Amino acid sequence: MRAYVYGARAPTENAELVREQIFKAHRYKNKLVEIELARRAARGTVLKPHIDARAEQYRVARERGENLKLPKLELSEAEQKSLDNADEASRAAVRAARAECGVYWGTYLTVEDAAGKQREGRHPPRFKRYNGTGAIAVQLQGGLSVTNLLVGSDTRVRLSGADKYRTLRIRVGSNGQKPIWAAFPFAYHRDLPEAAVIKWVKVISRRVGTKIKYFAHFLLDNDGARLPAPTFDTIAIDVGWRKLKTGNVRVAAWVDSDGRNGELLLPEKLLGHDKKVEDLLSIRQKNFNVAIAQLKGWQLTWPEWLKAELPYMHLWKAPGRLARLVIDWRSKRFNGDEVAFTALEAWRKQDKHLYEWSANSRENILASRRERYRLFAVMAARYKKIAIENLDLRDFAEKRRDESPISKAARPRRFDAALSELFACLVNAADKSGSMLVDVDPKNTTQTCSYCMKLEPFDAAVNIEHRCSQCGRSWDQDFNASRNILRAVMNNEAAPSRSRRQKLKATGESTLAKRRREGKERKMEARSQDVV
Repeated sequence: MRAYVYGARAPTENAELVREQIFKAHRYKNKLVEIELARRAARGTVLKPHIDARAEQYRVARERGENLKLPKLELSEAEQKSLDNADEASRAAVRAARAECGVYWGTYLTVEDAAGKQREGRHPPRFKRYNGTGAIAVQLQGGLSVTNLLVGSDTRVRLSGADKYRTLRIRVGSNGQKPIWAAFPFAYHRDLPEAAVIKWVKVISRRVGTKIKYFAHFLLDNDGARLPAPTFDTIAIDVGWRKLKTGNVRVAAWVDSDGRNGELLLPEKLLGHDKKVEDLLSIRQKNFNVAIAQLKGWQLTWPEWLKAELPYMHLWKAPGRLARLVIDWRSKRFNGDEVAFTALEAWRKQDKHLYEWSANSRENILASRRERYRLFAVMAARYKKIAIENLDLRDFAEKRRDESPISKAARPRRFDAALSELFACLVNAADKSGSMLVDVDPKNTTQTCSYCMKLEPFDAAVNIEHRCSQCGRSWDQDFNASRNILRAVMNNEAAPSRSRRQKLKATGESTLAKRRREGKERKMEARSQDVV
């Protein structure tokens, strides 16, 4: 499926019902967490003795230096029945919770789908605090064409209006057989593909600063959206997060089979905005610490409700806790509190301003970076083959004790570059244009001279330019790596890759599901069977 996302405004019809549905969906989600924790506890009671015994066997084997591999855990008939009973009790509890949740069926299906993914995970799910955000959804069984959506005759979702500003009506309940609608004005900034089949429509609300923003999501199957067929041969891309002398960060350097080259940069101005966000957060924290110190320093006759909070304020980490206390103070004024309340109210207003500023700035930074990556991916999709190093980004997330100071300084730029987002854009563009993604082994691509093929290890973190000791040529190491990637593809030394969607279609298993499965298998071999 492919998602088309549009910015929306708060509901203009049945807004209270929408908020009620979002709240009930959140409560239902936490109820499913409670049920899953109970199921795991019941299963753990049965499996714990076996797990402890296996763990002891593996411990003894490690001490002896042996490679122990135990057979699959076999349970007695009574134990297996206990596990089955725990699962059946969990399913019955879910059915009962669903009947009592009060959430329209399209929305509770999305809640159950998210809970199902948590159920498959290794770590137990956790309860989440309600903050006013969530989603409402409707499933369009059998699909809905874009034409029928625009006609406005469907009883589940309708799109009315013309030009850019339109209104989305989504069903959030029923009055007998008559649908109850919630209406969301939104900016229809691009047309849905006429050949698309709409499977889901969701309205998602999320908090940005102190405000809640809404987004309309159309999940399409066979969206028909295509990019022009590729006309050039091969492009080779070397990715990273190198800071240049100009202050820009180079995310990718590329060369193609026709001799063209270029780079993808995050400009210094954009990174400066990111640094400004960090500065704003730092200012908020300093102001918060000062406000707490002032509050504790005032010699006042505190009322009981405030006196109970004072001993624990030094443990508070979030400015929001103090802001909520100040707001509560408004309705609980007491004699002699004018100076203290006025100062804290001024702090709260300033903190809210800084919070809004940082949150919206961060939102704009992420949108700008995403658009740059999308345009770069569209450019790369003009090539029949897109060659890129087969990197496992989890390797770069690990902190090493022997890490050099230069590498430590570069680590934060990994988050600025967000290579996983760039890879996702490349995969999406390749799917649309029909380009072939090609994986290349990244070993020695940087330290092998692309002219004379001499392998010459050097500290790549110190200087971007390097001179080969054999042929005497000087080259930029990122473009050098791109040429080596291109050579591997042209010499048929690289293996074709497939996008996540293509892999899922071929194997029926997503990359995340595969990693989870392999992780469980490794854990079985190294320690014991996982509780879940």
